[in-house]
Amino acid sequence: MLDHPGPVTADDVVSVVRDAVVALRPGAGGDWSVPAGDLEWSCWVTAEHIADDLFYYAVELGSPGHPEYLPIEAEPRKPGEEANTIRSDPAAGPEGLFAVLVASGALLAAMVRVTPPAVRARHTFGGADPEASAAMGVLETLVHTRDVAQGLGVPWTPDPGLCARVLARLLPEVEPVGDPWTTLLWACGRIALPDRARRSTWGWDNTTRSARPAQEIGLVTLLVPDYDDAIAFYVDVLGFALVEDTDLGDRKRWVVAGPPSGRGTRLLLARADGDAQQTRIGDQTGGHVALFLTTADFDADHARMLDAGVAFTEEPRHEPYGTVVVFADPYGNRWDLIQPS
Repeated sequence: MLDHPGPVTADDVVSVVRDAVVALRPGAGGDWSVPAGDLEWSCWVTAEHIADDLFYYAVELGSPGHPEYLPIEAEPRKPGEEANTIRSDPAAGPEGLFAVLVASGALLAAMVRVTPPAVRARHTFGGADPEASAAMGVLETLVHTRDVAQGLGVPWTPDPGLCARVLARLLPEVEPVGDPWTTLLWACGRIALPDRARRSTWGWDNTTRSARPAQEIGLVTLLVPDYDDAIAFYVDVLGFALVEDTDLGDRKRWVVAGPPSGRGTRLLLARADGDAQQTRIGDQTGGHVALFLTTADFDADHARMLDAGVAFTEEPRHEPYGTVVVFADPYGNRWDLIQPS
């Protein structure tokens, strides 16, 4: 990957959608009801999903002050299918579907062009500025066009420079392997590589490039006795996002969890291997508070965690540096929940 491949732009959104339509048009007479690649969705529903993503990223840029995702109804075409807002009338055939794709891409491109850089659209992986919104639309188009192309039996080889720009903007932590398209396919859980198992979960980082530090601590290892038990606490109880859960073979997994904002250091939940590591579970710092979970709303998070059964070892206290309380995970690791002053 290039060190500075450049930004992802509105023109990139237009061009990738155009290229996707050109690639898929030879399969227009095929069976669009077959699964798209390894997905459970049909080729038709997956193409609608691309249009739906492009539309949603556009309208979220237009409503940055809304506190939640926009309450736009989305319905599946059939029970069990993906719930999309943007759907193309099957009677119009593939050409009608292609027109919907092009229009949705044009809408996102237009919003990217006119939205001030300081605007942040709501997204699970962090507030998205216009460039991140463009990059998300391009990523979804790149990857899902590959899914549809596989189902229809047509080739899809996107621009490697565009893939490099998307990787640099949304997935900067991914180590490149081979060409950028191969790297992106692995990063998005589509393929396994000789030295990397296929990802079962994945995501990206919408943080503005200029806001990213030159160095940061990306992961901290936390020894646990069992992967699924650890996920049950950190994800289901504490409310963290499961960022990755990849099978490495030999009963080992790469399990990463972190705050749902997508920002800051994440935890590598590592199953203890051998007696020496097992004795360290819950006591990696000799009884000292091991980890610090900062919050912007102490009272709300404290109440939510109490309701979820998190074990607090004291009552909240006010210190010169902020409001803080100590809690413990099921293994004995001590945490500070803290709202800095």
